[in-house]
Amino acid sequence: YMRILFQVVPQPLASGEATAVGRGRRDPNRHPWLPYPETGRGWRYAALRAEGAVGACCKLMGKLFAGSRAMVFIAVVFVSIWLVGNYPKDELTNCGKTFKTSCFAADICPACACCSELVSPLTLEEKATLCEWNNKFITSTVDEVCLRAGAMRTICNVKANASCATVSECKPPYELCQQHPIGIIAGV
Repeated sequence: YMRILFQVVPQPLASGEATAVGRGRRDPNRHPWLPYPETGRGWRYAALRAEGAVGACCKLMGKLFAGSRAMVFIAVVFVSIWLVGNYPKDELTNCGKTFKTSCFAADICPACACCSELVSPLTLEEKATLCEWNNKFITSTVDEVCLRAGAMRTICNVKANASCATVSECKPPYELCQQHPIGIIAGV
């Protein structure tokens, strides 16, 4: 059920200052007054508004950064993101503090922290290899990130069947470690 009001008035009367009305809700919003919806509109309305905003932003960027200036701007943005992600470095793990986490950290992967320096201290390059972007720890388990096959597992010095949480204390016999310090044999 819908109520519709339809009025026909002569043009001189409709154009007069006292009786003029706007289109839709534009000023002057009267005869009849059209209220704004109390609830939100559907996704189509929101999508059109977002499309308009993105289009306006792209036009502005095109005017500001035409030609070679656009490439310089993009390069500066990427270099800035890289610098923020990699510096300053954590002294213990050699990872960028902002966006990276190290599998070498005892609170992330205790097994890697225990076994990685049993045979010899890790170099800064090896520690940097154990750094991973924080978003990987959101989408994957710690074992999938830190103990995947290849350089990570080799540097961590953890056996293939071990997981990060396997170790409760880092002390002999180091059963989950692949290599052991001289004189210590696993399981003895």
